[in-house]
Amino acid sequence: MTRPLRTVIAAMIIAVLAGALAAPATAVPDDHGTERARAGTFANPIRDGADPWLAFHDGRYFLASTTASNVVTMSSSRSLATLGAATATVVYDARTQPTAYQDNIWAPELHRFGDRWYLYYTAQIGGDISTHRNFVAESQGDSPLGPYTFKAQLQGPDFFSIDGTVLEVHDQLYYVYAGIPSPGAQKLYIAPLSNPWTLAAEPRILSEPTYEWEKIGNGETQEGPYPIYRNGRIFLTYSAAQCGTPDYAIGLLSYTGGDPADRASWTKTPEPIFSKSPENGVYGPGHHSFFTSPDGTEDWIVYHARDYPNSTDCGEPRTIRAQKINWTADGRPDLGVPVPLGVPVPLPAGDPRSRK
Repeated sequence: MTRPLRTVIAAMIIAVLAGALAAPATAVPDDHGTERARAGTFANPIRDGADPWLAFHDGRYFLASTTASNVVTMSSSRSLATLGAATATVVYDARTQPTAYQDNIWAPELHRFGDRWYLYYTAQIGGDISTHRNFVAESQGDSPLGPYTFKAQLQGPDFFSIDGTVLEVHDQLYYVYAGIPSPGAQKLYIAPLSNPWTLAAEPRILSEPTYEWEKIGNGETQEGPYPIYRNGRIFLTYSAAQCGTPDYAIGLLSYTGGDPADRASWTKTPEPIFSKSPENGVYGPGHHSFFTSPDGTEDWIVYHARDYPNSTDCGEPRTIRAQKINWTADGRPDLGVPVPLGVPVPLPAGDPRSRK
């Protein structure tokens, strides 16, 4: 190669690089056929999965979801933009624990009490799905990543029980979960806790399907309860309709005072507060949790959904998504409309990659 030719090529390379640096940032297709987020944003989905729990703690996001296996895994990242690419680490292996309920783990979620984290999950014996019951494991230290050791079965009436969460009212903890008496619809149950792993009373029915939207699909269903608090008000959200349908959606219970274990202390909103959006290509948005932005100024929802309208089975693929929520003038959570996949969404306030 002669010197003049090398000079021309070098000049061409410099020009190309200069153009690339001057060009505005554009979105790049990802493996879901959507677009990766621009700087200061992320794009849904975060990753494949269902029944997500997400929290920001000590400078990091932590994400767990259903594995339908013997283990609970968790991903962690400093930014929501990179959480989906983070390696999932096993934090709990039921096969090494003193329990026969080691299989098909669903809906793990964590709550911190004192200097320990408590992992609430559902598991069954072998291939018998009717044996699904609720359990809790305790962290060995003060880290969401555990490791965790088996603590107890949260034993209520002996029937199919899933999706446990912890509600706090007036400094008292309550365990809320979904169960199916035989025969009967899948209802929400509640019981006070004497500590994070022990029921203090027999569970009572908190809510059951009464509206037509809660009865869509194969059976009448309420499941996946999760609390959210603001300005002294207390709410329980839940998912209803059969989880395999595109009509799976989120409902709302509002605490009105009195005994939280008395269903008369709650009012149920007649319509779902978060449901499918055909115009945005989102179907069956449900089983969810809430988290707070790193700077504490925003509330967010993480949930699963599908991007096709003809699902019929709960086991069909779902993806995990997140978006900011708002609040109505009268103080209720306003979850808005599910955002489309691939659209840049501003990161939570205080996220290290956020421009807020």
